[in-house]
Amino acid sequence: MIKDPGLTWDGEFPYDALAAAGITPLATQDEVRRASFMLIKKRMMTPQARVAWDELRVPERRMIADFLMYDLYAGAEIAAAAETARRDLGGPDADTRPVRALSVTADLWEEPDPESLLPADVADGAGDLDAFMAAAFPDWLITFDR
Repeated sequence: MIKDPGLTWDGEFPYDALAAAGITPLATQDEVRRASFMLIKKRMMTPQARVAWDELRVPERRMIADFLMYDLYAGAEIAAAAETARRDLGGPDADTRPVRALSVTADLWEEPDPESLLPADVADGAGDLDAFMAAAFPDWLITFDR
C-alpha cells in the first residue's frame, strides 16, 4: 500500500512513525495496541511515536490515516478473478467479454517501475518535477462539488 503522494499530515505520518514496530495498514487493532509495549521495551517510544500510536489506536482516528492509503497493485487478484471467470463461464457458447476485460485490467495493474513513469530528465534529477506534474495532471482531471 502507498500513501497519497499529495498528503500533508500534521507531524510524521503514523504508519511511517511506527514502521520500526512493524505496524502497517494491515496490522490488526490488537497489534497496534500492543505496539506501545514493544516500543517502550526497545526504547523507541519517542514523542513522535507516541502521537502516531495515539492516532492509530483509536479506530475512528485510524480510519482517517487508512483512507489516505491506496492498494494500487491488485494484478494478482485480478488475474485470479479472470481465471475464475474463465473456468466458471467456460464452454463452447460462453461470452468471453468478462474474461477479456479482466485480462486487460490485470495487465494495467502490474506494479510499474517508478523510474519508468517519469521522463528521463526528471528521473535523473535534471528536469523539473513540478513542471512535469503540472503538465501531466491538469486541473480539469479532478473536480470537486461546490
